Amino acid sequence: GEPPGSGVIGEARVIHKSYTALVTGAADDVTIMAVTPFEMRILDVQQITTTNVGGSTVTLRTAVAGAGTDLSGALASAATGRASSVKASTDVVAKGGARYLRRSDRAVAGDIVIRVLRTA
Repeated sequence: GEPPGSGVIGEARVIHKSYTALVTGAADDVTIMAVTPFEMRILDVQQITTTNVGGSTVTLRTAVAGAGTDLSGALASAATGRASSVKASTDVVAKGGARYLRRSDRAVAGDIVIRVLRTA
């Protein structure tokens, strides 16, 4: 076992999902992971926008239609490039939980990169 007071070495993992643009004008959800295989803490979320829409954002959430827990804060997708999570706290997603990317406009395309730590 571990000596008392010692840290435990954990392995960070990366979840990556590319998504394509659809017809502009409406918000939608992209399924990132429908069933989480183990409990995990969200350490960092990065949005890489390849097709932008002025004034748009994307948000990692635990439910569709803007419901559930906000896991990332609103990430800008109004310009191409990278945006990182601005949340001061980290969230834990339970085993079996889901993650969705809420786009304020479904014409946004890019990649979402999520760094997680297995907690159980």
